[in-house]
Amino acid sequence: MVDKLFVLLTYTIRYIYAGVRKRGKTMKKSTPALFNTVEDNFKKYCESTTLHGFQYIPRTGKIWRSLWSATILLAIGLAFYLLYQNVKEYTTSAPITTINDTAASLADVYFPSVSICNVNQMRKSVLKRSGFIEEDIKYRKYLINYYMEGSQSESLTTTDEKKFYELLGRLEKNYNWNKSEPLGSITTQKCEDMIVQASWKPEVGQVVTKYNYKATRFVTDYGVCCRLFPQLDLKSENTASETFVLQDYFDIKPGVRSGDLNGLRLHLDVEGFEYAFFPRESVGFVLSLADARDRPVVSQTGLIDGYLANQYPPQRRNCYTDKDFQPEFYNPGTGFRYQISNCMYDAMVHKILENCTCRPTFAKFVITTQETMELDKNYKACFGDRLLCVKKWTDKWGGEEDNLDRTVNLLTGKEEQCLQACDVQTDNIFISSSQYPSQYTFPDRMDAFCSIVTKVRDRICKDEYRKYSFESQFPNGCLTYNRYPNICKVSSAEIDTSSLDKDFVDAVVKYASDNFVVVKVKFCAGKPTHPFARKSVQIINVVAN
Repeated sequence: MVDKLFVLLTYTIRYIYAGVRKRGKTMKKSTPALFNTVEDNFKKYCESTTLHGFQYIPRTGKIWRSLWSATILLAIGLAFYLLYQNVKEYTTSAPITTINDTAASLADVYFPSVSICNVNQMRKSVLKRSGFIEEDIKYRKYLINYYMEGSQSESLTTTDEKKFYELLGRLEKNYNWNKSEPLGSITTQKCEDMIVQASWKPEVGQVVTKYNYKATRFVTDYGVCCRLFPQLDLKSENTASETFVLQDYFDIKPGVRSGDLNGLRLHLDVEGFEYAFFPRESVGFVLSLADARDRPVVSQTGLIDGYLANQYPPQRRNCYTDKDFQPEFYNPGTGFRYQISNCMYDAMVHKILENCTCRPTFAKFVITTQETMELDKNYKACFGDRLLCVKKWTDKWGGEEDNLDRTVNLLTGKEEQCLQACDVQTDNIFISSSQYPSQYTFPDRMDAFCSIVTKVRDRICKDEYRKYSFESQFPNGCLTYNRYPNICKVSSAEIDTSSLDKDFVDAVVKYASDNFVVVKVKFCAGKPTHPFARKSVQIINVVAN
């Protein structure tokens, strides 16, 4: 079709050229025989074709012939333009992603890691041991403002400053803190004190339960939290988070089962008696769910068909894979896959390094690389006024106007915009609540009842400073718990709680009521949906047009 139009256009131009020349006898004699043949053939074509307008060219005068020729040339040019636009629309059309009718398999879904952050980031027992409790509250406020919150605080006098650094020296000595780590690493609740019990079903018919579990401590934008990887931490009774290596996180396999019995069950102790002065007024936990290879975003997404990644470049499909984009700090080398949150974290770290000239506390990595080693070597942790600078940038998370939506791609060496990952799993948290514990049934739940007894009697009451914090809320509590020094020594032993003193049982129930929370992470009934991608302009449309 295009070839015919080209021949037709050539004939038309030649005929117009011949029409404006003099038609003298001399000119006719000088015209080549080939040109005359082409002209005669074009006349015959114009007289016999059914294309509108061509028949008027050889029959009319010079003016009308020129007008009709110009009209036909314009129409042909317009046809070529529309053809070009149609092909261009096809080649540049973005894919349309729709939800396919068929549901995706639960075998393709990853069970998320769980990050648990205690609202309280400053334990009273730490302040007590370092001498802050006995002194004016202004020293505690200054400690928290300068080293944790980055908020404005009144400057200390020379005398007060001397006293403050004396107290700070005790804290550094008691906890071996050298300021290279965030203050929260020594002042927040320990994971083994928080996770009193964790239960998980790695296989059908197998239940793994751990008590006072020492999960991985993780620094987030909220503070220092505990992060639990069920597929690793609760794979068997003998695993410990300290033994995991980089490949372990990437070897986590997908596959979940729906239902209450197939989820993760956690008994958490908030330790309300440890709450000291802290700007956050509430008591409790903040939870975040994330893939094991993602950095959880605590204080700030289905699956996309592989067709997109294979058929379109990143800018066309509007998403990245690990083969397209690797940020400098949060990449597979440091234990992270590509996700837009990891990309934006990387952008924020770069802005803080550039503008605050310090290393934010959350820029710590379990797996070290050359880049992260240089980061630790060249930048000190952010405290004081620099912490205020950090807060300024974290409050602008992902802001386009400050280029917090783009960072350097190690694969290209260029700064590129952060896009959504092509493979994304979104985990939504739905909260339901009920009263826990029941004063009528809790004493008969031996695992929970004994976990409180052993924790308070054998751990809290044997620590001078923890005992101080505990008895400030439960006066003479340790005397009550030490009344029965031998019960709950064997986890499988059954206890007739009706034979125990009522005030002892009531003390355990009250502790559970004030401090315990049960968290269940599960997949509800139903199937995940799987998007299906197709081109917005099909090839049949181009051919038809």
